[in-house]
Amino acid sequence: MMEAVQRYGGYVAQSTGDGIFALFGAPVAHEDHPQRAVLAAIRMQAEVKLYADKLRRGGPEYPSAGGSQHWRGGSARDPDR
Repeated sequence: MMEAVQRYGGYVAQSTGDGIFALFGAPVAHEDHPQRAVLAAIRMQAEVKLYADKLRRGGPEYPSAGGSQHWRGGSARDPDR
């Protein structure tokens, strides 16, 4: 994730166990820093998808998540939706 931020000129201000806090436009300002932040986010989403696909396939370096773990979307108003 940090690589995606740095690739687009962002600065990782803080790294936690399950997330990062990144700045774009500081300490170096770029005219297109909002676009850079969006591109970094898109790249992170793609990286997470690739990682999830590898986990689903399993293998020696990516043990399968296995089981019957399913996610069902819903909303706070209508959890059955």
